[in-house]
Amino acid sequence: EIPRAHDEISTRNHTYKLSLDYGLTPRLSIGALFPFLDRLHRHRLHAEVEVPDNPDDVEIVDVPERWRYQEFGDMQVTARYLLIQPETPLRPSLSLLAGLKLPTGRTGIDNDEGEKAELTLQPGNGSWDGIIGLSYVQNFSVSTLRSETSLAPVFATVLGRFPIGRGKFGYRPGGEMFLNVGLAYPLIRKLDFLAQVNFHYRDQDNVGHAPGVEEADTGKETIYLSPGLRYHITEQIAAYALMQFAVYRRVNGIQLTSDWNFVSGLSYRFNLFNS
Repeated sequence: EIPRAHDEISTRNHTYKLSLDYGLTPRLSIGALFPFLDRLHRHRLHAEVEVPDNPDDVEIVDVPERWRYQEFGDMQVTARYLLIQPETPLRPSLSLLAGLKLPTGRTGIDNDEGEKAELTLQPGNGSWDGIIGLSYVQNFSVSTLRSETSLAPVFATVLGRFPIGRGKFGYRPGGEMFLNVGLAYPLIRKLDFLAQVNFHYRDQDNVGHAPGVEEADTGKETIYLSPGLRYHITEQIAAYALMQFAVYRRVNGIQLTSDWNFVSGLSYRFNLFNS
């Protein structure tokens, strides 16, 4: 319905993230995030070919193309400063977050035919991005299913990401805002019920001369409802899983979207130095 040089078919993303955080002081911590991408993308290219019986005439045929790669993406470095430090477990905390997204991922991945993937499908996008945000946490005293008293944290985080200058190919990704609100309710001593609302807004890109990117096909808004569970294996180790269900989507032009996402992970808290 909206003519383009190719029609999107599907993209399958498996993203693995290693996140490391270190507390320098009781108020200040630094962190780094390293994403590893396993991506399969398919689309149909509308190509002009000569008609065999009439070389002066051409016809449009659909040529399937695919890209599959496993690569590290763009890493992030962040700092978190505790503006309001809770004096008791039931007092709120407020943190300021700031950081950078670095252009560490490759931007020249091609397929078996030597065709480069669109920049927005590459492991990296070649841009330097600033990150700024606030995080609020409030604990409440609640009863578990076994009538035990425990703490249930409620949180709200707003995060903005914006390009710093022009990146590779003159590309400037659209500014983004992430708003996440949620809670962790203790069902029993080691098992928590998780519930989140995740809102993501992205402005349109300034594509410059980035290969394969249509500015009209950038910019979107998405809301997910995300229920899940977290199990505390030990006092230091916890495993969690969430299902994200899209309840609202608005995209410009033609874009690939997901009806649902599965998010899982393992967290480990440890002391590097024991006194």
